[in-house]
Amino acid sequence: MYNFYRWYPSAKIVFMAPTKPLVAQQIEACYKVMGIPQAHMAELTGSTAAKNRQEVWRSKRIFFLTPQVMVNDLSRDTCPAQKIKCVVIDEAHKALGNHAYCQVIRQLGSQTLQFRILALSATPGGDTKAVQAVISNLLISHIELRSEESPDIQAHSHQRTVEKMVVPLGEALAAHQVRYLQVGTRNSTKLLVFSKLYIFRTNC
Repeated sequence: MYNFYRWYPSAKIVFMAPTKPLVAQQIEACYKVMGIPQAHMAELTGSTAAKNRQEVWRSKRIFFLTPQVMVNDLSRDTCPAQKIKCVVIDEAHKALGNHAYCQVIRQLGSQTLQFRILALSATPGGDTKAVQAVISNLLISHIELRSEESPDIQAHSHQRTVEKMVVPLGEALAAHQVRYLQVGTRNSTKLLVFSKLYIFRTNC
């Protein structure tokens, strides 16, 4: 992202996150980590007046927004799609079906293909099919994996001490537990009896 900021002085860079709090968090992180001047960055929300949005897109270089806002600005031609060179997608595993992330990439791709996508996710998917769907929807061609053991991650990781604490149930919860087990035992006993009868009859 920072390289695109340096390489293309007149280009636009988009950083999308699924919620407003995450958007605000990423603005602060980019300012502190990369030192990008705040005067070059802008947060766009649905509450930003329509008459001001075009001027913001014209005068700023890096934009932090939710994908829904990006979809709206692309649909209204408020966003200069041809000038976008880098799209960063946080929580990229959400790019399934007709999610706004998918809509953004489709709309951008229909106007220009001269942009790079950087998709970030700590939980890329529950199975291979879900991961492949994200890869296809976001036009991903290269994947890099990182873990706590990765050399470039260790420098930013803190040592953790994990202590297991078993908290006993209080009287009220213990009473509920007993009643729950009684109900479960009664029903499971009936099921066992029925299953044995069924097995006996099928074997006759």
